[in-house]
Formats: sequence, C-alpha cells, structure tokens
Amino acid sequence: VDLGRGYGNTYPSSREDITYAPCRLDYVMAYPKTGWSVVSYEILDCPELSDHRFIVAELTYTPNN
Repeated sequence: VDLGRGYGNTYPSSREDITYAPCRLDYVMAYPKTGWSVVSYEILDCPELSDHRFIVAELTYTPNN
C-alpha cells in the first residue's frame, strides 16, 4: 500500500519553478495493505545532498488479527 500523500513533490530538488510539473519519484510503501497509520510525513529539500527530495515518515503498525 502507498502511504504517501498527494503528488509528493519529490521531483528534482534543483527545480523550483512552478511551471515544472510536479511528479512523484519517491514513495513510502508498506506491506501488508492494512494496519498502517501515518503519524507524520514530511518532504525535505536538501539539494546539496541529492537531486531528490527526502521523505521522512513515522509509521505505526497494528496487526489486524
């Protein structure tokens, strides 16, 4: 299951212009499909470290027995 939100805007961090169509290059995926909750989700902009924007996600998992 995809735990991301919206487009994600993880397109290359060197592109800041609004005319560049946002796209999702990076994902937070989880298995199994149920039982996951997103506690927090943030996209970091560090163009000096990578051409992608980093995703920091805190998740919880509660098994559905």
